[in-house]
Amino acid sequence: LREQGVKELYSMEERESDLIALEDSEGNEQAYEIADVVPYLGKEYAVLCPIEDGEDSELVILELMPAGDDENEELRGIDDADTLEAVFQLFIKREKELN
Repeated sequence: LREQGVKELYSMEERESDLIALEDSEGNEQAYEIADVVPYLGKEYAVLCPIEDGEDSELVILELMPAGDDENEELRGIDDADTLEAVFQLFIKREKELN
């Protein structure tokens, strides 16, 4: 599991839609599907799967920030490797339970 350097806050387009686009620090946009929203230690984390599979395609896990005054939820990168791993393991467990 490797974080793709997504450090900035991103506005989440409509949550009902399972597709969002993220822009990295170099301005490259990539489309993702929201695979799951995993609760962990009182917070929620969005697990994103890239739509286009490529050599560098990996899951991305971002913290789901509560809606502010503008009522838009935001996604924020996670710096803590232990949190990333814990959320990833919970995601895998939840996926196994569904299948």
